Amino acid sequence: MATLLLFLICIIYIGLGVPDSSIGSTWPAIYLDLNIPLSYQSFITFIISLGTTVSCFFSAKLINKLGTGLVTAVSTLLSCVALLLFSVSNSMLALCLFSIPLGFGAGGIDTALNNYVAVRYKSSHMNFLHCFYGIGVSISPVIVSFSLENNGWRGAFFSLFIILVFLTILSFFMLPLWKKVQKLNNEDDVAPITLTFRKMASLSSVRYAWVAFFATCALEFTCGTWGATYLVETTNVTPEKA
Repeated sequence: MATLLLFLICIIYIGLGVPDSSIGSTWPAIYLDLNIPLSYQSFITFIISLGTTVSCFFSAKLINKLGTGLVTAVSTLLSCVALLLFSVSNSMLALCLFSIPLGFGAGGIDTALNNYVAVRYKSSHMNFLHCFYGIGVSISPVIVSFSLENNGWRGAFFSLFIILVFLTILSFFMLPLWKKVQKLNNEDDVAPITLTFRKMASLSSVRYAWVAFFATCALEFTCGTWGATYLVETTNVTPEKA
């Protein structure tokens, strides 16, 4: 049963990757359609990142109180709703506002599932989990490409919303499975351990991880956020090809 739960967790984790690459892929079409400066994408990505960070700081308390399953399900629902709102946006202000639930949702999914797998499974399972994140990040631009040719960038977000709908439904249907695995592992009798930020900062291994994570995220965000726009602006390819 724990293996089944791990597999379903990996499927849900695709939902974290799908929105992550959607903004950068659609931006060449968005800023032209809304007639806004190219650089405004930075505001959207900053708001999403800020929401993710804030969500991560509060996730531990929510997970201890509500459980990993419910936090994951609600966070996936937030990301799902955010993509739907993006698909009906008509202004830069709307995109910024709808970036808030997208950031909160991403932070909740990321913290809840990473923590659960790290504590209860092997490191190889963690790698497997992030492979599924890679699936979400990879399929999103492909879907965007097809949608831009036919339905525009709003249609692209709506197509991604449909994927998140299925993952949201799956995450809520999984809730009884979380409880069954919890009972089998006798986790009801184990008090959760939550480290303070100061305590984590005192661990050298954590500080090294922060440095590595900062470097990889810098590379990931630079390519994912501006890659398509760079191709459109410098090589004159169409947004869907980019």
